[in-house]
Amino acid sequence: MLKINKRTPPLEFVGAAVRARNTYYSVPPGKKTPYDLLESGVTEVLREALIAEQGHLCVYCMSRINEHDTKIEHLYPRHGGMGRGVELSVDYNNLFASCRGGEGDSSQTCDTHKGNTIIAINPLDANSIAKISYGYDGKVKSDDSAIEHDLNDTLNLNVEKLKRNRLEAWKRMRNQVTRKKLNEQIKTYTVFIEEQGQVGPDLKMEYAGFLLFMAEKELRKLRGMQKGLRHKK
Repeated sequence: MLKINKRTPPLEFVGAAVRARNTYYSVPPGKKTPYDLLESGVTEVLREALIAEQGHLCVYCMSRINEHDTKIEHLYPRHGGMGRGVELSVDYNNLFASCRGGEGDSSQTCDTHKGNTIIAINPLDANSIAKISYGYDGKVKSDDSAIEHDLNDTLNLNVEKLKRNRLEAWKRMRNQVTRKKLNEQIKTYTVFIEEQGQVGPDLKMEYAGFLLFMAEKELRKLRGMQKGLRHKK
């Protein structure tokens, strides 16, 4: 996963959210949340904004997404208890873009598998994201028991397909980098890390969080090799 840096929400959504809240609290009970009262067309504008700020990657598995195969995810479920879900249903900081997570398949992931479960991971919190790590087998994990549960059980991010896709993405990247001389390899990984896995405006490399983690590992190794060569001289 990657830390998401929220941008300014679309003006269409801001106005519609205010009207939806006002309507929700003025009509008889029965409507689920203000989100359900958003005007026609607003969710499409919202979806495009969320996809762009996430670099066209699913907030959870980091697979490529676009406006045709994306769900609008409520981090804190809009049907959560104590009324908080109602209040947060149109809070832009609670909204993200998720892939469809294998809807209809036996191995569902991400929001589709999560449902209305409340999770410990917060995509807006750098400390939360820093607790996530990856193995050379493509597995995502954490030493934090609550986050480990989120990754494995609630979001189901260690299904074989996702692990395989991560490893294939890393293999492609590493094969390109290791053809270069040592200093060029170090420079390539450094630039990739500094740019946070971006390949263009509003576009990040698929599985960028995994690639960044592995690139940092590789960079430490290469710098160690470089230091060793200097000592030999």
